[in-house]
Order: sequence, then C-alpha cells, then structure tokens
Amino acid sequence: MKLNRSLLAHAVIASIAVTGLAIANQDGDHEGAGAPADVGAFKMILGDKKMDDPNAMAEWMALGQPGEPHKFLAKFNGEWKTTMRMSMDPSQPPTESFGRAWFEPVLGGRFMQQKLAIPMMGMPYEGLGFLGFDNTTRMFTQSWMNSMSTDVLMSKGSINREGNQITMFGEMNEPGTGEVGKVVKFLYRFDSDDKFMFEVWEVMYGDPWKVFEIEYNRKK
Repeated sequence: MKLNRSLLAHAVIASIAVTGLAIANQDGDHEGAGAPADVGAFKMILGDKKMDDPNAMAEWMALGQPGEPHKFLAKFNGEWKTTMRMSMDPSQPPTESFGRAWFEPVLGGRFMQQKLAIPMMGMPYEGLGFLGFDNTTRMFTQSWMNSMSTDVLMSKGSINREGNQITMFGEMNEPGTGEVGKVVKFLYRFDSDDKFMFEVWEVMYGDPWKVFEIEYNRKK
C-alpha cells in the first residue's frame, strides 16, 4: 500500500472542504446545525488506507534514507580548484577566472553542500548550493544561491546510463533583459573521482550554446 503525496494532497483538500461545511452548518440556521462533519469524504478518497498504517509509515521512513545515488554524490566530498570559462558572446573566446570550491555531506548524507568562491566579471562571487537525489521522484535535485542575486535557482534531472553525466533543467531570471522564469539546462560531467565539469546552457533561442563552464579539479 502506498500513501503518496497526491493522495495526501487530496486528503488535505477534503479536510478543508469538510471542515468548512461543518463551520457553515454551525453558523447557519439549517437543520442539523452543529452536527459533526461527515467523514465520508475521507473514505471516498483514502478508501481503507489509514494514516497510522505501519506499512505506510515504514515506506515513508525508507524513502527518507540516503541510498546509492547519495553515495555516488558523496565521492566529491572535499576541496577543489576551479576554473570558470564564461562566454557572453558565443562567437568570442571565453574568459577565464580561478577559484576554490568545498563539498561536504549534510543532513545525514542526504545532500551535498557546495561553497564556491571565484571572481566573476571582475567581481568577487560566492555561491552556496545543495545537490541531492529525491527518492520519491527518482530525480537528482539542485538548489543554488549566490552573492550577486536574491534568486534561488532550482533544477532537477536524471543521470545517463553510463553514470557519468547528470542533466538538469531549471528556471532563472535575467534582470538585464527582463526575462523571468527562463528555462536553462545545467550539466554535470564526471570525468573521474578527481575531475568533473559543470556547464550552464542557453536553450531558449536558436541552437543551444554554453554560457559558462566550471572545471573542478580535486586539490591534493
């Protein structure tokens, strides 16, 4: 028996509707005012499923535990030297800047936290992100915040069959152009346990082109 999020959402909606009906009956002059809310709505949605079902609780707890995908991400724990290559114009060669990054597991290994410090466009840039794997959706997830924006970038995606590339899609805002919620592709390419690439791709207009990449080399 599975008690999924959609089921819980419908249960919450039913709860609100039934509670509202009970309040309306209590406040009005209708016959039966003050009678307890009918729980039939819950049975219609949940059937014989119960919130205190031990199997449902066991499944919920199991989904909250880190697994093999989290062990895969944990391999990148440590300090890294970074090289950023940025190209605002795809017809021109990219500019380079150099910095450092630190990865560490947090929340019992459920997420990898990254702290990045690197110059960008001649200014100091700091980033903070969390990379994880959602057992419920079976997708990799990422959130990212930085010192040049008040946005929180969210993305999710999957790994390829070879296990060396994670492709994610998310939305970002472009204050300079006024674009809001523009879809962007994020790509992780793992060359080895000591080297990987992170790429950001523009995919909305014409042929996709790589806006920038960060090369990570493990500090030894």
